[in-house]
Amino acid sequence: MSNNADYKYVLQDSMNIYIGAKFTVKELEEDDRIPVKFISSLRKVIVLKEEEDIALDTNLYQLTKNERAYSMWKQLRISMKFQNLQPVIKRGKEIYLSEKVSFEEGLLKIQEDPDQKKWFLTEIQFAKMRLAMLGIG
Repeated sequence: MSNNADYKYVLQDSMNIYIGAKFTVKELEEDDRIPVKFISSLRKVIVLKEEEDIALDTNLYQLTKNERAYSMWKQLRISMKFQNLQPVIKRGKEIYLSEKVSFEEGLLKIQEDPDQKKWFLTEIQFAKMRLAMLGIG
């Protein structure tokens, strides 16, 4: 149904940043649309050199509450957008629904379906103001 390239994008408006969940940290570093503070925070909490090919969604699927990455995502108050894998029939057409949830709700969704059989993570969103206030030591 989907290609990883479909979920590698960066969008910004005046208040928020939207990042496709299939980006790896290495790809984010090479993309000049990504704020430097976000990349440096990722480097501090997620990535050792051998993990720079880890995708954002993979990090979130493997996340536990005692990790520094959990603290960063929580401080950013990210929203997660999930795509349903089972189509719904509306007016004779198959459509795939998506749902945007908070960080905590997203982690619950991940725990309920870790094999991604019902849905998968497509996007993370956070406020630019939250990024400015982010404190990772």
